[in-house]
Amino acid sequence: MTVKEPNHEPAQETRRARRKAGAERVDLALDPADFMSPAALTAVVDINGKLYAGLVDLNKEYADFVNRRLVEDFELPQKLAACKTPLDMFTVYSEFYRVAFGDYQQEFAKLTEMGQSLVAETAEALQNQHRGPK
Repeated sequence: MTVKEPNHEPAQETRRARRKAGAERVDLALDPADFMSPAALTAVVDINGKLYAGLVDLNKEYADFVNRRLVEDFELPQKLAACKTPLDMFTVYSEFYRVAFGDYQQEFAKLTEMGQSLVAETAEALQNQHRGPK
């Protein structure tokens, strides 16, 4: 059995070797050797902080939306109980679902926009870190 010796060449040399070998895809991941630099470690911590803050914002927005919708959802039985005719019930239900569908559509659009923004900002921060200082 042959034991392979670990490759201790610097991360930059490893990247050059991959480029020479014809690697076509852009690798945004950091090489393990990059973590040996205090500056790189600081950058990763900063990126993670921004990512987690964005995820907190997304979760807060969704929780606020659910709370707003629950208030309206819990009002439905009271409105139905006040109905005198089937037409009144139809009107209450149709208005409830019209508003609910609109609310969900707006919220999903907002969450999608927030998510896309978070991904773009994180990818940009990763690319900037990967390029190193200018």
